[in-house]
Amino acid sequence: MEHAIESMRSGAQPYSQTHNLIVEILPDIRPCEMQTIYFQTIEDGPESLLAPIEAEFKRRGLSPYATYSTDYL
Repeated sequence: MEHAIESMRSGAQPYSQTHNLIVEILPDIRPCEMQTIYFQTIEDGPESLLAPIEAEFKRRGLSPYATYSTDYL
């Protein structure tokens, strides 16, 4: 288990799988959820995840800096 935790810290396989999964589900999630992921990515990275999130906001005609209700679809 120790090895698994260390590999996740160093940005190994599980991290990239999560990155790919997030990019894949972006079209299906609510703006407030995208916004949460966006700002968490700004804080913690990876920066490569910002562009797909920004593109999805733009595709929807939205801004990551707007205020969204959790009820918004």
